Amino acid sequence: MKFTDYLENLTEKNGSSRNILIKIRSGDIPLSPKVLESIFDIKKETYFHVTDITNIKKLQKLQHSRKTVSCFNEWGDSDIFFGAMGIEYEYPCTTVLNGSYTFKMQTDFFTDPDSQGRRWIQWYEINDQELYGVFEEISEKITECFLASSFGKNFTGPELDTLLNNATNLDGKTKAVIIKTYLDCTENILKKYKNKLQRYFLADSIYDYSYNEVLGYNFEIKEIKMDILFFSNYLANEVLRNNNELKLKIFVTDDEMRIWTPDNSWDLDDDRFNDIKERVIKTAESGNIKLYDDLEDMDKALKRIIKSNNY
Repeated sequence: MKFTDYLENLTEKNGSSRNILIKIRSGDIPLSPKVLESIFDIKKETYFHVTDITNIKKLQKLQHSRKTVSCFNEWGDSDIFFGAMGIEYEYPCTTVLNGSYTFKMQTDFFTDPDSQGRRWIQWYEINDQELYGVFEEISEKITECFLASSFGKNFTGPELDTLLNNATNLDGKTKAVIIKTYLDCTENILKKYKNKLQRYFLADSIYDYSYNEVLGYNFEIKEIKMDILFFSNYLANEVLRNNNELKLKIFVTDDEMRIWTPDNSWDLDDDRFNDIKERVIKTAESGNIKLYDDLEDMDKALKRIIKSNNY
């Protein structure tokens, strides 16, 4: 990327350059499709991304772009399928994506995105001692490269920390120089570690009880999978939210559906239950959403996709 491109990128909103400088100060390691494509032979693959159904429009906008999303496509048989339940999502769903990826790690990994599509490895949060050691060494080498650069040689390590701590006082050109120098150093160091990194970056999960992490980009959404109760509650609460009314919850036990509100609750007869369920399923199908009554069935369906590689 040309230096003028860095200056242009620094005009992005949300203080993106300041956030990147904070990551540099922490010794985080930036990964971008451009850098890793120059190191590894990256191929397309199928992987899954867990999000809230309300975030689907945002994910759709990322299709065919170089911005990365955190995904997975390997998980242990002894795992309770976490993807169906989601983490901190009110209406979790699992999207089936097919695309390229920057890396595929053996375990879940600590990365933080920036506004320009890179993912930064927070290596100091890694629990695996071997991985921790590798990325700590890489981070140190990047810092050494930076301090030896035409810009960095004007500072000692502590002086550079002070400079980055006062990032808000820096002009745009200085910020651009710092970011470009750090990214160039990262690319040079990662290339030197190619053989060692290939073992980690392109590996399948080695743990039966864990799942891997895939950073996907340039992907296409093939399908959305979701538990029927989560989707039913999403539809019901969207209607109520539009009417500024109280939320409700739908529960299903065997063949009985119960709707609950803070004021009262009532059961539905079989005809009403089937009518609502049919409408919910049709609504889901119109949005390319496959619903499941059982989370184990959803788990099996995802594993069949990976095994057959039918996308």
